[in-house]
Amino acid sequence: MIQIRRACDSDAVWLIQLVTEPSFNRWMGGDAQRGELLALAVPKKLELHNVGRGCVLIAQDQTGPLGYGAYLDSISTGYSYVEYGVTPSKFRRGIGGSILDALIASARQSGSLGLQTLCHPENVASIKLLLSRGFERSAFAHDPTSFKRYTLSYAFDSDDGPSPIEGIPPSSRS
Repeated sequence: MIQIRRACDSDAVWLIQLVTEPSFNRWMGGDAQRGELLALAVPKKLELHNVGRGCVLIAQDQTGPLGYGAYLDSISTGYSYVEYGVTPSKFRRGIGGSILDALIASARQSGSLGLQTLCHPENVASIKLLLSRGFERSAFAHDPTSFKRYTLSYAFDSDDGPSPIEGIPPSSRS
């Protein structure tokens, strides 16, 4: 059974191993240098999580961690940037969907105006998952990055109530 929990500082080692694995980061370039850059961001994400400026979640089962998800709050837009990933050997088991559902609920509960993400145009499984959760292509679909990504966004309706996930308290906005 998959459990979703808030990350703790000790998860940094596993997260760094995951993001530096070339088969994991293939949609972001997949080379060793890209993995090193992704690894440098892990402590900052956990720091923002710890001070309530976002949320990092870990999906796990009895064998250990399976994937992660994070949303990081934007000071300027009221939207949060969301990302998620699953250990490549665990693809196609519903883990990404469980993580994304928990992130959406937690961000809603914390008061985020919506979520935005970037996705490589060839990452069809991730695009399908995002679309199935209500994300839409944004006006910035032709993002000029060298990674050939485009933006998907999810705007919360103002009449939506909070959607708490048991055991995952929302981040507190400052």
